[in-house]
This record gives sequence, structure tokens and C-alpha cells, in this order.
Amino acid sequence: MTLTDQGRLAVAEIVFYIPAGLLAVYDCFKHGFGRSLTWVYIILLSILRIAGSGITIYTENASDPSITLVTTGIILASVGLSPLLNALVFMLKRVNEGMQNRRLPPLLFRILEIVNIVAVVLVAYGGSKANTPSNSQDDKKTGLDMEKAGILIFLIDFFVTSATALVTFTFLRNAIPGERRLVYFGVASLPFLFVRLVYSTVVIFENNQSKVFSMLDPNIWAESFMEVIEEFIVVILYLVAGLITPAIARDHVQGHTTSNGPWPSGPKYDEEHQLNNYNNVNPAYAPLPPNSRSQGAR
Repeated sequence: MTLTDQGRLAVAEIVFYIPAGLLAVYDCFKHGFGRSLTWVYIILLSILRIAGSGITIYTENASDPSITLVTTGIILASVGLSPLLNALVFMLKRVNEGMQNRRLPPLLFRILEIVNIVAVVLVAYGGSKANTPSNSQDDKKTGLDMEKAGILIFLIDFFVTSATALVTFTFLRNAIPGERRLVYFGVASLPFLFVRLVYSTVVIFENNQSKVFSMLDPNIWAESFMEVIEEFIVVILYLVAGLITPAIARDHVQGHTTSNGPWPSGPKYDEEHQLNNYNNVNPAYAPLPPNSRSQGAR
């Protein structure tokens, strides 16, 4: 089996996304599926990338790949942005759920998720129409217009999501201490998401006229450093965030978000946090052990 540079890049993606998907599954079980939609989207991205890479490898070695298979590969190659942006959206939503005041409205995150889905449908369906060789020129033009509309929606959604992340960052004092690191990792991912978005935008507007930015025959270096590696970095950031963030049940968080003032922090809180499982009770509200009360009385 002979592979081109594209084929070897596809192998690298498979090698990366198999363990990444498994780690995302672990994060989901750790945090409970009610509060782990960030990593559900990472699982989805892993499945899409593994499937798309498999199609790339197959079509490189098939003598006459079917149009349906080629179209499927194009669709799978164009859907990476939406899972990553929605993963960030739900990471921010989770942090805001635990804020006791100044949190952003839940409706904002729902709108961002829906807008992302609309954008990816336009880009994926438009890309399949615009880049299928057997389609008529009218179909290709319609598909390109849909792609352009979708990527512009992605740009707007990205900037709104970035603003949401920065606003959440300014309100971190009101967040659960153990979950603040989610915002740190989310903000850290923004530059890489932006580069990934710029790459897709240029590819769509160049419409296969560029030797560097092309959907059908991309430059291997541009694709590697502006798309694939950017996605790798963002996925790693989100997986690490899930691994080092403590699991906190949603019903427990919602039970304590009506009180005033920020969540407690500091050395005493951190020590208690080591001894108490957030899934059972928040150390800030846990009663003192009997021995501690008796010693205090003496």
C-alpha cells in the first residue's frame, strides 16, 4: 500500500484520535454525562476524524473510488470546527452554572450551540455540492455560496464565544475554585481555534484556485500546521482540563448557586477539598466532623 503525504497525515490523525477518543470517554464517565458535553463533542470529533482519515487512505489506494465515498470524505473533512467550538461553549456553560452571581444566562450557550450546528450544516452540505466533480456549475455555485455563509456564521460565533470566555474569565472569583481551570484552558485554546478558523475561511473563499489553500488538493504543510496540529492542540487542552478538574454533580452545584458571595478558597478550603469528594458534598457547606466540634468546645 502506497500513501501520499495526505495519506500519511491521515494515518497520524488516526494514531492521535484513537487514544484521544478513549480519554474523552474517560472524562465523560468521570464527570457524569450531565456535565460532560465538552468531552462528548471530543468523542464526536474523534469518530469523524478517524472515519474521514480511513476514507482518505482507502480512496488513495482504490482504482476507482465512488463519488459517494469522495463526497462523504469531503463532508467529514469540513466538520472539525463545530465540535471544537461547541466543546468550548459547554465548558464555559459548566463554569457559569457554578457561579453564585454575575453568571451569564443559559440561553446564550444554547444559542451558540444551535448557531454552530447551523453553520456546520451549511459548510458540510455546501462543501459536498461545491467540490463534487460530477455536479453542475449551478450546483457548485450554490454549494460555494452555502459554504461562504456557513463560514461567516462560524466567524461571528467564534468572536461571540471568545467574548463569552473573556467575560467568564473576569467573573472567575464567583466560580467554583476547582472549575476555574476550565476557563484557563478554554481561553488558552482561542488562538489555535482562530488559526483553524482562518484556514477554513481562506480555503472556502479561494474555492480551489489556490495551490496552498484548497479543499480538493491542499498543501500538506498548510493543512498540517493550520488545521491538523491546531485541532490536536485544542483537543489536548480540553482533555487535560477534564482530567485535572474535579467531578462535581450538577444537582449539587445548582443547590448552592443561590447564596450570595463568591465560593470559598484559600489554604483551608484547599485542604478540605482534598479530603471531601465534590460528588457527595461541597466542603464549604459540609458540617465539621464530631471530633473537630468537640476540640473546638474545649
